[in-house]
Amino acid sequence: MQTPEETLERACGSCRDCGLAAGADPARASALPRASRRAISIQLKADVKPLDGPAGTDRDFTDLHAWAEALHPGAGWIGFDPTSGLLAGEGHLPLACTADPGNAAPVIGYTDVCETQFDVAMQVTRIHEDPRVTKPYTEAQWSAIQSLGAARRRRSRRRTTCA
Repeated sequence: MQTPEETLERACGSCRDCGLAAGADPARASALPRASRRAISIQLKADVKPLDGPAGTDRDFTDLHAWAEALHPGAGWIGFDPTSGLLAGEGHLPLACTADPGNAAPVIGYTDVCETQFDVAMQVTRIHEDPRVTKPYTEAQWSAIQSLGAARRRRSRRRTTCA
């Protein structure tokens, strides 16, 4: 684990190092409480290519991840993910939060000399997906939506007509 100064000086570091560096100076300057998150990050392949900016991942995946958060009055905890260049969102699933990033290590403690192997495996499976604004309706779907709306309006008018 690097200090924020080392990360800025080297211009590189792990997600934990970058999150700590991103949250250090701004949080101190504004006197906002800050925290370091350890989490699972889920990133899904975009439905359509963005008009500007990076295209993002070319496949759905999940990974262990870290980012910084600051407490903003009236808005609550806001997550800043400098590794991805994003605000923390629905794909950022927190597992641990602490003011001291060393306290949120995936494995911590002491042991005598031993031989140990740690493995982790994660998988993302989409079980249901509602239409999103980034995935437009087809002409047939849009026509069906409009037809349903028109039928509901006709039905509603019949019920409200007085004799």
